[in-house]
Amino acid sequence: MIAVRIGLASFLVFTFCLIGRWENAFAQTIKSHKIVTPQTEHQPGFLKNWPYFNFWMEDMIYFLEEKEPLEWQEAKAMFHSGDFDLLEGRVFNKGFTESVWWFAFRLENPLDSDITFIFNPYSSSHTTADLFVINESGELLDSFQSGHRVLQKDRPIKYWVVNFELHVPAGEARDFLLRVDTQGRSTFTTFYLDLDWDYWWNEIERGFAYGEIAGRTSLIIFLGIVLLLFFKKRLYLYFALYLTADLIILLDIDNYIFFRYEGEVYLLLGQIILPFFSLIMAFFLINFNLEFFSIRNRQNTIYHSFNAWKKVLTVLAVLVLTTLAYPDWFGLKILIYEAAILVTMATLLAVLWLCILQYRYHRNEALFALGAHFFLSGGMIFYYISILGWYEAHPLEMYFQGYGGLFHAAILMVGMVYQYHRTQKEKDKIAQEQINTEREILKHSIQAQENERHRIAKDLHDDLGGNLALIKLKMELFADKNLGNGYKAEFEDLVSMMEDSCKDLRYISYELMPSDFSSKVLRTMIEELLEKINSQKKLHFSYEVGDFPPLNMDVKINIFRIIKELTNNILKHSQATQAKIKLELDEDSNELKLLVEDNGRGIPKEILDGKVTGMGLSNLKSRVSFLNGRLDIRSSGLGTRVSIWVPVVGERSGSVN
Repeated sequence: MIAVRIGLASFLVFTFCLIGRWENAFAQTIKSHKIVTPQTEHQPGFLKNWPYFNFWMEDMIYFLEEKEPLEWQEAKAMFHSGDFDLLEGRVFNKGFTESVWWFAFRLENPLDSDITFIFNPYSSSHTTADLFVINESGELLDSFQSGHRVLQKDRPIKYWVVNFELHVPAGEARDFLLRVDTQGRSTFTTFYLDLDWDYWWNEIERGFAYGEIAGRTSLIIFLGIVLLLFFKKRLYLYFALYLTADLIILLDIDNYIFFRYEGEVYLLLGQIILPFFSLIMAFFLINFNLEFFSIRNRQNTIYHSFNAWKKVLTVLAVLVLTTLAYPDWFGLKILIYEAAILVTMATLLAVLWLCILQYRYHRNEALFALGAHFFLSGGMIFYYISILGWYEAHPLEMYFQGYGGLFHAAILMVGMVYQYHRTQKEKDKIAQEQINTEREILKHSIQAQENERHRIAKDLHDDLGGNLALIKLKMELFADKNLGNGYKAEFEDLVSMMEDSCKDLRYISYELMPSDFSSKVLRTMIEELLEKINSQKKLHFSYEVGDFPPLNMDVKINIFRIIKELTNNILKHSQATQAKIKLELDEDSNELKLLVEDNGRGIPKEILDGKVTGMGLSNLKSRVSFLNGRLDIRSSGLGTRVSIWVPVVGERSGSVN
C-alpha cells in the first residue's frame, strides 16, 4: 500500500511538472501578447469560411528542395515563377534527408483591422528554421531564426522550438518563406496556423494530454522498479528499462528533452535519441519476453534466435553512437538511423510472433502479452513509418505512440500480476504436494516402527516370556525332586532372579507396545505410565489431563509416543527432581496443547542448535511434523519447557480417545 501511495505521488509530481511549462507559457502569452482578432459584424461565419484561416494549412504550403545554397531573394523569385511544388495533404514528409528545404505561403487580410496568427511548422528535428517576411513590393520586412540551434531566450516565441507570430495588416498581403535544415534528421513536418488565443488554448490541452501519458507511464515504470526491489527478479528490471526508453522517445517527440537540455549538448546527442533508444527499447523488450515466458534453455531455437538478434541490436547501437564522432557525415548517419528503426520495427513484429508461438504453452500470459504488445507495436510502428516517410500522417494524431505505450504498460502490468499469482499458486501446490508426500512417507515410517514394536513385543511376550516361565517351572520341579535342604536357599535365589527377569521382560514388552490402544482412553494410558514412573521414587511427575473430543488413532498413538519420548529423556538426561505434564484442549484454535516441563539441567545448546543430532529429539520432531503440529522448546540451566500444539482430528471409525 505504501508503494502504491508513493507511486501515485510520483505520478502527480511528474505530471504537474511536465504540464508546468505549458501553463507558464500560457501565462506568459496572456501577459506579453495582445490577442488580436478580426472585428466585423459577421465575424463568426466569416472566420469559419475564411480560406486563410486554415488550421491544417492544407493546399497553402509550397516546397522546394535546395540543390545549391539560396538566398531569400532567389527563393522568392523561384516561388513566384512556379518552381515550388504544392504540398498535397497535411504533412511534409520526405523521411531522413540531408537536404535543405524551402517552404512558402501567402496570407491576405481582407479585413479592416490587423490580424495576428501563430504559425507552427511542427517537428521535433528542425535544427535551424529561418522565416522571412516579405511585403507585396518584394521587400524584406523582417526575419526570424528558430530551431534547436537557437536558445530559448533568442527564439521568436520562447515556448516552442519552431513557432512564429505572423502579423498581417488590414487590407494587405504577406509572403512568407521558411528555410529548414534538419541536419540529416527526419523531415516530418506538420503545418499549423491559428489565431493567438485558440492556438495557446490548443497547446494547453495538448500539454495536459502529454502530461497524462508521460505521468502515468512514469508511475508504471516506478511500480516496476518497486517490484524489482521487492522480488529481485530480472523480469521487472527489463520491464522498467524498455518502458523508460519508450518514454524518452515520447518526450523527445514533444521536444521536452530539448527544453531541459538545449544548447550544444542536445545538438550533439539529440540526433541519436530516436534511433539509439529505439534499439535499447527493442533489446530489453526481447529480454523481457524471454523472461516472461521462461525461455532460458540455451538449446531452445527461439532463445538462440533472439540472442542472435540482440547482437544485431547491440552492433547497431554502437554504430549509432559512433555517428557522434562524425556529425557532418549525413549520408552515413541517415543509413545507420534508418537501419536502426527498421530493425526495431522487425523486433516489434518478432515479439508479436513470439507471443503467438507461446500461446500453446502459456495461454493466458500469451494473451496478456499479445494484447499489450499490439498497442506498443501498433503505436511505435505507426510512428516509425511516418518518420521514414512511408506514410504521411501526423505522429500525434490520436497520440498513437504515447497512448500505445501507456496501454501496453498497463495491460502488461496486469499480466505480470496475474503471472505472479499463478506462479505462486503453482508453487504452493507443489509445496503442499511435497509436504503431503513427506507426511505420507513419515506416516509409513512411523507405522512401520509401530508394527515392528508390536512384533518385537509379541515375540518377547509369547516366545521368550513363555520360555522363561517354562524354565522357571522346570527348575522348581527339579529342585523338589533332586535337591536337598543344603542347596535349596541358593536355588531359591536363582528362581527369584528368574522372576525378576520375567518382570523386566513384561515391562520391556509393555514399553514397546502397551495394551491395545483401542481398548483404553488416552487419559488412562498417561496415568498408568506416570504412576509406574512415580513408583520408582526417583522423580515425581505431576500431571493434568483435560477433556477433549475423540481422536484419530494416529493422533492418539503419536501423542502417547511423544509423551513417552519426553518422559524417557527427562529420566535419562535431565537429573530433575520434579516434572509436570499438562494436556488440554484449546477451544479457540481447536488444538491439543501438550506442556512438559522439568527442573533439570536443561538440553545442551549444541543439540538445540542442531549441531549435534539427538535421536530422541529427531523422533520428537518427526512425530510432531506428522501430526501437522508445532513444537517449541525453551531450555536453560534451570530446566526445560516443551510446548506442542496439535490440530484435533476426529476418529473416523468412531473410537474414543
